[in-house]
Amino acid sequence: TLLQIAERIPTIATQLKILATVKATMLGSQITIGPYGEPVDGTEEDEEAMEQLVLNAQNLMQSVKDTVRAAEAASIKIRTNTGLRLRWIRKPMWSNF
Repeated sequence: TLLQIAERIPTIATQLKILATVKATMLGSQITIGPYGEPVDGTEEDEEAMEQLVLNAQNLMQSVKDTVRAAEAASIKIRTNTGLRLRWIRKPMWSNF
């Protein structure tokens, strides 16, 4: 499953890149004028574009997190048939400082 999970990352990253490019060209392209002639920010299309970008970025981050979890799980498996044992121990966060 590690390979399957890892293969999702480039696909989602490409989707995010394409979506960001398309939405960046559209963002703010339709200027809404308020009742006093001033431009109004945040059209409905702009809000939808931002929501789509955020959702896609969240999906990408979730895939990265799933990949890390699968890699951690794979690293703690014990190979009993050869007598070798592999044990993965997470370092505390404070040990990096």
